[in-house]
Amino acid sequence: MSAVPENVKRRIIVFANIGHALDHYIMLIYPTTILALEKAFPEVSYGTLLQLSLGAFVLIGLGSLPSGWLGDKWSRRGMMIIFFFGAGIACLATAATNSFLTLAIGLGAIGLVASIYHPVGAPMMVASASPERLGRVIGLNGVFGNLAIASAPFITGAISDAFGWRLAFILPGIAALVIGAAFMLTVPDAAERGTRKNIHAQQYSRFTVFRVFGILFFCTFAAGLVFNVASVTFPKLFEERLPDLVHSATTAGAVTTAVTIVGALAQLTVGRAMDRFSLGTVFLVTSGLQMVGLYFLADAFGFTAPAAAMLAMLGQFGQVTVNEAMTARYAPDRLRGRIYAVRYFLNFAVAAFAVTMAAKMHDATGGFTGTYRVLAVCGALIFVGALLFPRRDIEPSVTARASVQAAE
Repeated sequence: MSAVPENVKRRIIVFANIGHALDHYIMLIYPTTILALEKAFPEVSYGTLLQLSLGAFVLIGLGSLPSGWLGDKWSRRGMMIIFFFGAGIACLATAATNSFLTLAIGLGAIGLVASIYHPVGAPMMVASASPERLGRVIGLNGVFGNLAIASAPFITGAISDAFGWRLAFILPGIAALVIGAAFMLTVPDAAERGTRKNIHAQQYSRFTVFRVFGILFFCTFAAGLVFNVASVTFPKLFEERLPDLVHSATTAGAVTTAVTIVGALAQLTVGRAMDRFSLGTVFLVTSGLQMVGLYFLADAFGFTAPAAAMLAMLGQFGQVTVNEAMTARYAPDRLRGRIYAVRYFLNFAVAAFAVTMAAKMHDATGGFTGTYRVLAVCGALIFVGALLFPRRDIEPSVTARASVQAAE
């Protein structure tokens, strides 16, 4: 099996970065268009409109498991082609809906297609990165995803206010089709061979592997609740907490963008830190920042609300980068795609509960204070998980220890 050329590996990383941005962007179009739909349908509550996206968040979790399996058993390149073209078709179909039922179906299709990227694109990217630059490659990939998270509310709000909510789905749909065509033409079938061996995974004791992935899966579940509630409620949260500033979908999106872009850009720093310090140390710092930010955000009002949110997102997005590196360094070769799939299944499976919880608690209380107190508890539990994570990354392998014992 011949080695994949370096220029092809770099191309894979570029498309993985673009795909990461597209994946998060299309999932966050609807939470901002709700603000426009509220004005068009004043008789329908925010919670009712938000729950139309429930299917999308259920399917992005459920779909990650078969996506990871198909990527391992069939073709990661083929799955990424389906991802790009499927995203384009789903967005265009959603823009063409004419009832709440068909809108919910369209959003569900977006969620199903979005389930492909993480268990397929992330392993391709990791396998294409050199060991000495793994942290920086993961960090840059995280920046692309989080810049999409940051920009989606503002771009969607501006388009919705100026041209209507349908165009907010049409433009990314067309972009996805163009990107899919470029990927299919410029990444050859032979590139698949570069994704079948994890050059970053090392040999660790069975106890270490179970300990790492036990902590990782638990924290992924808790962090999934934090991420999904924050990402869908930030536009409405800032509309309520900044009444003197936020009066439209555009300004709500702009504040959300300003908050999340801080965390997005910080991922480059986190990526470089992982190349210099142990994952356990970086994990502890990022989870601590998230915990403190969520604690103050629960009751923050005025400009202290986006300030606390910035601190929480700085930790949240940094933690995502750490989790990617954990999987890359500790996952056994034969299980890599499926471990990514389980991670994102847990992360997005909780999204269904997150959307329902946020919608019902907001309709019941008229605000988000209780919701963000729940998130603060999740932040504290993640910090405890970071305390239990190994402080050192490199441990003697089972084989190495056996050799030492034999010599003794």
